[in-house]
Amino acid sequence: MSQSVFVRCRRDRRYKVKEPIAGTSCTVDHYVKRRLQDLPVSGRSCTIEVELTQTRDKERRRLIEETEYVAKGGRYTARFCNFISGLCRHMSIHNVSQHLGIRWETVKNIDREYLRSSKIRETTRKPPSTHLISKVGYQTCIKCKRDRTDYVDS
Repeated sequence: MSQSVFVRCRRDRRYKVKEPIAGTSCTVDHYVKRRLQDLPVSGRSCTIEVELTQTRDKERRRLIEETEYVAKGGRYTARFCNFISGLCRHMSIHNVSQHLGIRWETVKNIDREYLRSSKIRETTRKPPSTHLISKVGYQTCIKCKRDRTDYVDS
């Protein structure tokens, strides 16, 4: 019995390929296969083999089809990277690497990149508008040692 799940995804050749930079339809130079690691399924590691197209532009540069679920040159899906980063919030990097069976340097780099991208998202987010607020209330909590009940005053 196999200890991993293997998924093979072939490209639907009925649809035209779009050039990654310009977004115009173009012809296929050849097909490239990439293996990605995804979230474990039923406790077994999951590997996805994806068929991507490689095209050439007018300057004869090789361009590989872009996908939203994996970064350029990455070996892990975006949701697997989010899973790794979420585990790093509750476990050490060493424990995450042992749990998933990947190198601790890889876990560290994935977590660092996720934190960097989330920090960029936080800095580009606009703060909420405060011009509609008319009253600001403060809530105080008092703890009585005598009867061990909490009283809230607002």
